[in-house]
Amino acid sequence: MADHTFTASERGIDSKTATHQSGVTNKSEQFLNQALSLAETGDQELARERLSKAMGLWIQMREPDKAARAALLVGDSYRWMKQYRESLYCYKKALEVKPILSQTKAIAFNCIAKLYSELYYLDLAKLYYTKALDQARIAKDVNSQAEAFSQLATLYYRSGERARAIAYIDQARQLNRRQADEDMQAMLLHLTGQIAQEQGLNEDSREALTEALAIYRRTGNVGEQIKVLSSFSDLHLASAQNQAALEQARQAVEMADAQAKLAFEKAEAQPNLAASFADIHRTREWRWRALLALARAQRATGQKELAVKSYFRAISHIEAIWLAITRATDVGAVAFREERQAPYRELVDVLIEQGKISEAYHVTERARSRTILSLMAARRAKGSPRTSFQDETLRSLSISIASLRTQLLSPQISLRQRAKIESEIEESLSALQEAQAKVDMERFKDRLAWFQPVSVKQVQEKLGQGEDRVAEFLLGEKRSFLWLISSDQLFIEILPGRKEIERAVKQYLAVINSKPNNLYLERQLAVHRELAEKLFKTLFGRLAEQFVPGWRLTLVPDGLLHYLPFETLIYKGRYLVEEREIGYLPSAGLLGLLQEKENRAGADDKMDLLAFGDPIFEPGGSKARSRVNTGDGPDQALRASRGFKPTELPRTRDEVTEIANLFEPNRRRMYLGKDSTEDVIKAEPLRRYRRLHLATHGLVDERNPSRSAVILTLDNDSQEDGFLEVSEIAELDLDCDLVVLSACQTGLGRLFSGEGIVGLSRAFLYAGARSVVVSLWNVSDISTARLMKCFYKDLVSGVGNSAALRNAKLQMIRSGAEARHPYYWASFIIVGKQ
Repeated sequence: MADHTFTASERGIDSKTATHQSGVTNKSEQFLNQALSLAETGDQELARERLSKAMGLWIQMREPDKAARAALLVGDSYRWMKQYRESLYCYKKALEVKPILSQTKAIAFNCIAKLYSELYYLDLAKLYYTKALDQARIAKDVNSQAEAFSQLATLYYRSGERARAIAYIDQARQLNRRQADEDMQAMLLHLTGQIAQEQGLNEDSREALTEALAIYRRTGNVGEQIKVLSSFSDLHLASAQNQAALEQARQAVEMADAQAKLAFEKAEAQPNLAASFADIHRTREWRWRALLALARAQRATGQKELAVKSYFRAISHIEAIWLAITRATDVGAVAFREERQAPYRELVDVLIEQGKISEAYHVTERARSRTILSLMAARRAKGSPRTSFQDETLRSLSISIASLRTQLLSPQISLRQRAKIESEIEESLSALQEAQAKVDMERFKDRLAWFQPVSVKQVQEKLGQGEDRVAEFLLGEKRSFLWLISSDQLFIEILPGRKEIERAVKQYLAVINSKPNNLYLERQLAVHRELAEKLFKTLFGRLAEQFVPGWRLTLVPDGLLHYLPFETLIYKGRYLVEEREIGYLPSAGLLGLLQEKENRAGADDKMDLLAFGDPIFEPGGSKARSRVNTGDGPDQALRASRGFKPTELPRTRDEVTEIANLFEPNRRRMYLGKDSTEDVIKAEPLRRYRRLHLATHGLVDERNPSRSAVILTLDNDSQEDGFLEVSEIAELDLDCDLVVLSACQTGLGRLFSGEGIVGLSRAFLYAGARSVVVSLWNVSDISTARLMKCFYKDLVSGVGNSAALRNAKLQMIRSGAEARHPYYWASFIIVGKQ
């Protein structure tokens, strides 16, 4: 990073002052060098102290820019070593210095954006790159502008927005022509080559990659050479030049291994130096990319045994990097694994070609839901972490957002005021996300747990000697796979590729999650049955022969299959739910975790039910209980602020009351109407309750799943905003057998490849629930109330969770009325322990 120094004459000071100034400067530089050395050894507290002293001396000399840049320099060192908490501390400390030049602000904003980009907070990264551009334009700083544009191009490429990525590449290139930064030029060429290859423009890709590689060789940037060679290998494979691909990949691996050897030698020579291990970490990034390219080339040239070894080596490096990301935030851990699913899925395909079915299953589990499994394992081992409810910054921001949202509900505000408040809400939400990320980084020890992926044998042991089965899917680009596991057998079926399966599932979902027209009910049921039989054959193939009645089925979906209620599929003229109990898991690894009962509260002390219903969505709206909001009114502002418009749910009062009446009065507690608040649920001793029932609206935010929420009473007098969000749910302290989210679309969320759905059900499982009942589409409140009443009647009589839900669905199927259509009974599924 560039810095500015000035001579005494340029400052216009006399020689005596200059001598004193020089002495102070030397001292401040000593402190800075000490801070950098301490950062490398891992002594963070002492490094902070030395940095503060260095900055204080420069501020004393009226050199605030030097103070700020010292903090940025130490922050860069920490970021390079993946010490994100300390890096962010230094970057923020630089911005606290006043006054500093716009150019320095631009550099600081770019640094923070890079950090958030590495942690997969892409919205925050984009926000800070935009701030950097604003300051760089003020300062006319071409370097910082080009840096921001080039990094924005990379961000949009990662998020699949190729057109915007190309636009930012063009802007960065125009600016870079003036500064002639060769590494930036090469980076832009590499990115251009990757985009061209994805568009099928192989010659354009070859030209860009060739030029990028030549520049990196000239500048001596070995790490980037390895990345470009790996991309070159993939390009050769796309052009059916398999031998050339193999040669490029081998060259990349040799270079990466040589760099790794140097890093290990340095670490052995300086075993206590954190920077040495950072070098090793950097080489892992190069090695997995090179090894993946090698594995693909080896497979293409018929060297399948060698390809398997290369895939496993690549995956070992990926998982080592993932552990470092997991220590920072689970948001980054989930997104990191999504970007690196290809090696796992390709390896599964190769292993199945070789007939190694059990080994392929183990790799499938190795790819699946590892973040939530590790988080849950850590929580069970270490107990509930300190909740962020106790963090003053988070609480203050939440209160501020709640207040702003309440202001939006006023019909008297002008359009200009509304726009201003909405802008303030967005700014506060970004600040809240930053504050949450900071809290997560500070609590990294809560996430330090390794969860070993399960094998076929371990799954069979968890199933015991009963008739239970696990059906686990893995969707591949060319072909997909289904494992069917019983206590003593393993079957596998090869299915069509992902696109064909997802096309069939989308067509099917469009039929069953749309409210039927009673005038054409029989015709619509006939259409559904035809599609249901066809989809069953597509998904189970020859394994349909194993579907004997009676046994309980646990499904582990993949991709769009997470949105499919399998109980609606038809085999031999009957719904699957008519033949067996059905439940869902994001990973078979959860079988063991969910069987572990903590029960810190004694059995006699446990309450049977805690229920919430009929919340008030319009402050002061309790008088309008019987009116269903049709769209005109101040709640339009709420829709604008959260992308959602809640209508009143008066029937949920009856639903909750009827359910609660099934339990002994001294074993239940319910909150209705204005009492159904976020404050109450956070204040309740939740570990005392066996079951938690929430009858209200759900809000799904697929862009930012941590903002998905259960909506409770919106109360003007509360310090909570009434949105019990995923990030807050995850920090509740539960020990319950069942959570029921009796609301629309509570089973949805953001779908991550590998991790599955990140949303409400995942948050409640992490918080301590063993089972969660959620819905997959908008539900009818009348049919929902009916289904829930039947469900709870069986629960009270001692029937298990999945059996009780199945019985409730069967009653609706056999009713002979319109409720027999899957739209009315199939939305609710059970995720977790059956």
